[in-house]
Amino acid sequence: VKSGNALLTIINDILDFSKINAGQLTLDPAPFRLSEAVEDVATLVSARVAEKNLELIVRVDPRLPAYVVGDAGRFRQIVTNLVGNAVKFTEKGHVLIDVGGETIN
Repeated sequence: VKSGNALLTIINDILDFSKINAGQLTLDPAPFRLSEAVEDVATLVSARVAEKNLELIVRVDPRLPAYVVGDAGRFRQIVTNLVGNAVKFTEKGHVLIDVGGETIN
Protein backbone atom coordinates (compact mmCIF):
# COMPACT_ATOMS: atom_id res chain seq x y z
CA VAL A 1 0.00 0.00 0.00
CA LYS A 2 2.83 2.44 0.88
CA SER A 3 4.53 1.88 -2.48
CA GLY A 4 1.25 2.38 -4.32
CA ASN A 5 0.57 5.62 -2.46
CA ALA A 6 4.10 6.85 -3.13
CA LEU A 7 3.73 6.08 -6.84
CA LEU A 8 0.35 7.82 -6.95
CA THR A 9 1.88 10.90 -5.31
CA ILE A 10 4.66 11.00 -7.91
CA ILE A 11 2.18 10.65 -10.77
CA ASN A 12 -0.03 13.40 -9.33
CA ASP A 13 2.99 15.68 -8.89
CA ILE A 14 3.98 15.12 -12.54
CA LEU A 15 0.42 15.84 -13.67
CA ASP A 16 0.33 19.01 -11.56
CA PHE A 17 3.66 20.13 -13.02
CA SER A 18 2.25 19.60 -16.52
CA LYS A 19 -0.84 21.63 -15.61
CA ILE A 20 1.35 24.45 -14.26
CA ASN A 21 3.38 24.53 -17.48
CA ALA A 22 0.18 24.59 -19.56
CA GLY A 23 -1.35 27.32 -17.38
CA GLN A 24 -4.21 25.00 -16.46
CA LEU A 25 -3.67 24.46 -12.75
CA THR A 26 -6.78 25.53 -10.88
CA LEU A 27 -6.92 26.44 -7.23
CA ASP A 28 -9.86 25.93 -4.92
CA PRO A 29 -9.65 28.79 -2.40
CA ALA A 30 -11.67 28.40 0.77
CA PRO A 31 -11.16 29.11 4.48
CA PHE A 32 -9.17 26.42 6.29
CA ARG A 33 -7.49 26.01 9.67
CA LEU A 34 -3.79 26.62 9.09
CA SER A 35 -2.62 24.82 12.23
CA GLU A 36 -4.78 21.79 11.39
CA ALA A 37 -3.30 21.57 7.88
CA VAL A 38 0.23 21.72 9.29
CA GLU A 39 -0.58 19.06 11.89
CA ASP A 40 -2.02 16.85 9.13
CA VAL A 41 1.32 17.01 7.34
CA ALA A 42 3.20 16.27 10.57
CA THR A 43 1.01 13.21 11.13
CA LEU A 44 1.55 12.07 7.55
CA VAL A 45 5.36 12.15 7.82
CA SER A 46 5.60 10.98 11.45
CA ALA A 47 6.16 7.31 10.58
CA ARG A 48 9.11 8.15 8.33
CA VAL A 49 10.49 10.50 11.00
CA ALA A 50 10.31 7.69 13.57
CA GLU A 51 11.94 5.19 11.17
CA LYS A 52 14.93 7.51 10.82
CA ASN A 53 15.03 8.19 14.57
CA LEU A 54 14.56 11.92 13.98
CA GLU A 55 12.60 14.48 15.92
CA LEU A 56 9.85 16.48 14.23
CA ILE A 57 9.28 19.92 15.72
CA VAL A 58 6.18 21.87 14.68
CA ARG A 59 5.73 25.53 15.54
CA VAL A 60 2.83 27.69 14.39
CA ASP A 61 2.96 31.34 15.39
CA PRO A 62 -0.03 31.86 17.72
CA ARG A 63 -0.45 35.40 16.34
CA LEU A 64 -1.51 33.98 12.98
CA PRO A 65 -5.23 33.88 12.28
CA ALA A 66 -6.86 30.52 13.03
CA TYR A 67 -8.37 30.45 9.54
CA VAL A 68 -6.74 31.49 6.28
CA VAL A 69 -8.13 31.48 2.76
CA GLY A 70 -6.38 29.34 0.20
CA ASP A 71 -6.34 25.95 -1.42
CA ALA A 72 -5.90 23.65 1.58
CA GLY A 73 -5.14 20.63 -0.60
CA ARG A 74 -2.38 22.42 -2.51
CA PHE A 75 -1.03 23.88 0.73
CA ARG A 76 -0.80 20.39 2.24
CA GLN A 77 0.79 19.06 -0.96
CA ILE A 78 3.49 21.74 -0.97
CA VAL A 79 4.28 21.43 2.73
CA THR A 80 4.28 17.62 2.50
CA ASN A 81 6.79 17.77 -0.36
CA LEU A 82 9.03 20.20 1.52
CA VAL A 83 8.91 18.30 4.81
CA GLY A 84 9.23 14.95 3.04
CA ASN A 85 12.44 16.14 1.38
CA ALA A 86 13.73 17.50 4.68
CA VAL A 87 13.12 14.13 6.34
CA LYS A 88 14.62 12.26 3.40
CA PHE A 89 17.87 14.23 3.46
CA THR A 90 18.27 14.62 7.24
CA GLU A 91 20.53 11.93 8.67
CA LYS A 92 20.29 12.83 12.35
CA GLY A 93 18.76 15.45 14.58
CA HIS A 94 15.46 17.09 13.80
CA VAL A 95 13.23 18.57 11.14
CA LEU A 96 11.54 21.86 11.99
CA ILE A 97 8.24 23.07 10.56
CA ASP A 98 8.08 26.72 11.60
CA VAL A 99 5.02 28.60 10.33
CA GLY A 100 4.99 32.36 10.63
CA GLY A 101 3.67 35.28 8.69
CA GLU A 102 4.09 38.91 7.91
CA THR A 103 1.71 41.74 7.22
CA ILE A 104 1.42 42.79 3.60
CA ASN A 105 0.13 46.29 2.89
